[in-house]
Amino acid sequence: MVKQKNLTDNIVIKGFQQDNQIAYYYHHCRLFVFPSDGETLGYVGLEAQSCRIPAVAFANKGTNRWCKDNQNGFIVKGRSAQYLANKVMEIISDDVLLTRISTAARENIRLEAYNASKQELTDIYKAILSW
Repeated sequence: MVKQKNLTDNIVIKGFQQDNQIAYYYHHCRLFVFPSDGETLGYVGLEAQSCRIPAVAFANKGTNRWCKDNQNGFIVKGRSAQYLANKVMEIISDDVLLTRISTAARENIRLEAYNASKQELTDIYKAILSW
């Protein structure tokens, strides 16, 4: 389908890759598309954010932990490939938007803002220490 649609300059489908090759890909792309609709967390999305790559993902419990719509990524409601494609086409050429989102994505990782259990654990320790 990629060949039929003449998209081979923009889309490359790869099989299993070593970590160093994956890092190379992250550092040489503009956007990470995460089409899973049922991941419990989605570590690849966190990896992309750590490389300052904005993600486009379907809304679910996992992605909602690390991807905040128009803050550090883009959330697509519904489970439609067309909705996902529409969002990609809407933002892919907006350099100002992608720069802002990519900076926030990296900050999300640096602060571990996606890790709700870390925050709860810290609150528990603070409560115990103040008891």
